[in-house]
Amino acid sequence: MLFFRFITLCAIITMLPVSAFALRIDNPKIHTYLAVTDTYSDTINVENTLDTPVAVRIYLEDFVYVSPFDGTKEFYSPGTTDTSLASWISFAPQEINLAARERKEIKLNLKPNASFTKVHCGVLFFETTIGKGFDQEGKTVMILGRVGSLIIIEPKPGKKKAVFDALAAKGRSFTGSFTNGGETFLYAKGSYYIMDAKGIVADRGTTPELYTLPGNKTEIKISLPKDISPGDYTLFFNFDLEGGDVLVKEIDVSFSPQGEVLISNVRD
Repeated sequence: MLFFRFITLCAIITMLPVSAFALRIDNPKIHTYLAVTDTYSDTINVENTLDTPVAVRIYLEDFVYVSPFDGTKEFYSPGTTDTSLASWISFAPQEINLAARERKEIKLNLKPNASFTKVHCGVLFFETTIGKGFDQEGKTVMILGRVGSLIIIEPKPGKKKAVFDALAAKGRSFTGSFTNGGETFLYAKGSYYIMDAKGIVADRGTTPELYTLPGNKTEIKISLPKDISPGDYTLFFNFDLEGGDVLVKEIDVSFSPQGEVLISNVRD
């Protein structure tokens, strides 16, 4: 997920009427490769979509992907994660006022430090008040909304490394462990098929899309149909890692008449 909308409710149980969310940005993701000696500059245009003025606060937060690594993120104060780029980035202005339908440009600059060897990332948020509500004590509280631009900076040259291992079979299910074993961000889109000894495909499917940072690890599980005939098969996994990079795994398996599945060989 590259575009965020976040509403802070703060224990609100009753909301007063609020306007439609006000802000739109034109650069929801910045993803680039840099050498230690490189600098990077970019702009993000933020637009007020309403017919009334709004005040906007602009700030950076760290983020990490969390299990099951389907794109779900947790956000942290800048400089608190080991992939933070908080000390590398400068941006201005940090507060703006937008008239009705007005658009303004935010400029940012990035300069990696000398120890830059793995991906660093953050999200630049644009936050404004979108209305009021009541808390549990009946007090009026402000409701905040925000949109964010993901910033992902990779070392150049970036070499991806994905590992799919710890393969196991139980019943008609297969499990494997997918690990981001490199120093880059990995987006992995997987598929599989099972083929019999005559080259006929008995089943095919896809695995969940994965969003991972270095060291992230998750289990992948697939279930095969119960009507697959006993015999020898090959199970093929293919993970598209973007940019022409792929991870392929071939698994020789056999299905017994009793439904037991055995793994006899694994090839990359």
